[in-house]
Amino acid sequence: MGLWDLATRRLRDRFDTGDCGGVGALAFEPGGAVLATGGGDGTVRLWDLATHRQIGGPVGANMNESPFRIASALRWVRYGKGGRLVAGDFMGLVQEWDVARPADPAAAVCALVGRDLTRAERVRHLPEKARDLRVCRP
Repeated sequence: MGLWDLATRRLRDRFDTGDCGGVGALAFEPGGAVLATGGGDGTVRLWDLATHRQIGGPVGANMNESPFRIASALRWVRYGKGGRLVAGDFMGLVQEWDVARPADPAAAVCALVGRDLTRAERVRHLPEKARDLRVCRP
């Protein structure tokens, strides 16, 4: 997927969206740091505009188990108040998710998993902490 600067008519950013069935809907987070895309496969994916990396995304190896998947190709996606993301598909189904970023992402991840992270997990989920030997506090 590419983002174009309309003023200069130049390609500004390129993102590897993988196998999402094509991007048919998108919305910029009000702060401008995150882009939400809606795919032809019914998934919503969040992108960090500074790093061009996917943030989280559909959970689980099977996309049908993902909390970020709805019935059919997405027609629209919008940010709502208080960190809510709303998407609708071509079948008329509308779904809403809480995608607000925690003030301290590392602490939120540590609380979720209940242990310290491996180096591979730090690189993947908290790249700014990849070199730290310990992320989670006992």
